Order: sequence, then structure tokens, then C-alpha cells
Amino acid sequence: MAFAILPLSSFAAKEFSVGISPSILDAGEIERGSSKILSFYVVTVSEEELLVQLSTMEGKLDFFDRLDYKNLVFNYSEEECSSWVEFLRNPIEIIPTGETLETVGGGIIRGWTEVNFIINVPEDADPGYHNVMISPLPFVTTEYGERMGIAIRTVIDMPILFQVPGTAIRKGNILDVSSGNYAGNKLEINTFFENTGTVTVSAKAESIKIYDKYGRLVETLRSNLDYVKPGETIALKSYLDVKDLDLGEYDVIANISYSTGYASKESTIIIYEKPAVVEPVPSEELPEFPLWLLIILVIIIITYMIYRRTR
Repeated sequence: MAFAILPLSSFAAKEFSVGISPSILDAGEIERGSSKILSFYVVTVSEEELLVQLSTMEGKLDFFDRLDYKNLVFNYSEEECSSWVEFLRNPIEIIPTGETLETVGGGIIRGWTEVNFIINVPEDADPGYHNVMISPLPFVTTEYGERMGIAIRTVIDMPILFQVPGTAIRKGNILDVSSGNYAGNKLEINTFFENTGTVTVSAKAESIKIYDKYGRLVETLRSNLDYVKPGETIALKSYLDVKDLDLGEYDVIANISYSTGYASKESTIIIYEKPAVVEPVPSEELPEFPLWLLIILVIIIITYMIYRRTR
């Protein structure tokens, strides 16, 4: 059994170190609408009993920087899949057994626990490779039964790679670039990106170059990063400061990156005059009815009623 030891606390040396094995879990192919049970090990060199809380997070594109996985990125879906992971037990407990296991460069292991979990792939999942990360957070149980988290930690999260059958294509194009609304003194520039592939991709306008009527570059913008599902079109937003620019038409060259490819588009935008802000006209308030006058009226009415009864 091979383990990779990951130091959790710089101040506690290896006393509260835990490890996770394997360092990468390849879960293979999982059909849509099905589930797969998998497992890994969490180990410790500590002589203390530890609780380890397990959480999931979305995988990152830099996972595919590894030499063995570089080519898989072209069939990778950035669909949200961390919610597909279900732990059968969480948190898990590591109790030293008295047995030890010596590792190469990792010290002596004094306790280990097998973690079982399920990946549930929905019926409408994207095809292609998916990546999710499992992150362990250790706790020390005090004599009062409370959990005391280790404050300083350096954890290497474990990536899980699996593939959903089907043709995975990462592709997209820019439909148009146009002016939007004003946000303060800046004009909203919308770059409409369409995902023409079969998997979810992250898209970002790396450069939106804006030229005046003389062909001079007046500004270069970038957009936010957003995730686009297959067949979906979104507006990537940038904001142009127009205080030193004339009103009128400007040429635009937009370049969008979706990590494994680029899309470009030449278009035009119009800088128009910012609409005047119309201040709301306050409604005229009716004068407040004097309380003293109300009291006098009540007294007059009561006096009149008493007078009528006594006649």
C-alpha cells in the first residue's frame, strides 16, 4: 500500500500531518444516470486520534498541465460536478492502531482509514472528462469532545478524473459586440459568446480593442470570466470610460479565449450620450391635522350628545 504524506501544519511539524492516497484518482468511465463507488485512504503520522472533514470543490484547468493528461483537456467539460460526490461517512475518524508502516520520504504512518464515496452522474451530464477535487480538513478531538481545527495547514487536494461517454467538443464563436447601458460614467460593452460545442466551457474576452474613426486605438478592455453551457449564449461584460471620447461610432476587434481555443469578431459600437437622470418630484404632503383641534371637536361632539339625552 503506497501513501503520499501531506504536511498539514508548519508549526506542528509531522505531529499532526495527514496524507491521502492515491495522489490522483482516475475513476474511469461513468455512464449518464448511473453511480460508481470508489475509495481512497487518509493516513496520519500522528499518535493522536484525528477527525477529518472531507469537502469537494470544482477541478481546475491546471490539472491538465500534467504530462500524462495534457491531451485530455481538449475533451474536458467544465460543468459543475462537485455536487455529484457523495461521502458514505463524513467526517471520518483516524485511530492509531499500534501498527506502523514506514514510507519512502513520508515518515512512519501510525494510522489510516479507507474512505468510500459515490459519484452520481445525472442524466443530462455533459460528455467528456470531468474533474473534481477532494479536500481533507483535520480536527483534533479534545477531552471535552469538542473539535479543534488545525489553524495553519498546507493541503494538496486530491483530483478525481472521470469520463462521461459521448463526443466532447470545445468550440464557440462571437455573435456580436454592442453597447449596453451606462454604469456610472462608464458604458457597458457586451460581447455575445455562443457555445457551439457539446461541453461547458469557461470564456473570457482577453482583449476588446476599440478604434476611433481615424483607426487609432483608444482603449483595450477585458471582460469577466463566465461559464457557458452547450448551446447557450451569454454576454461577457466590459466597461468603457467615455469621459474623454467623442460620441459616435467606433470599430471593435474582440478576442475571446475559452482555454482550448479562441474566437474573434470585428464589429462596431456606438458611444451615445448618457441619459439625463430625472430627479423624482416630491409629492406635496398634506398639512398635518392639529391634535388640539381634534380634541376640541371630540369634546364638542360628546357635549352635544349628552345635551340631547338630557333634554
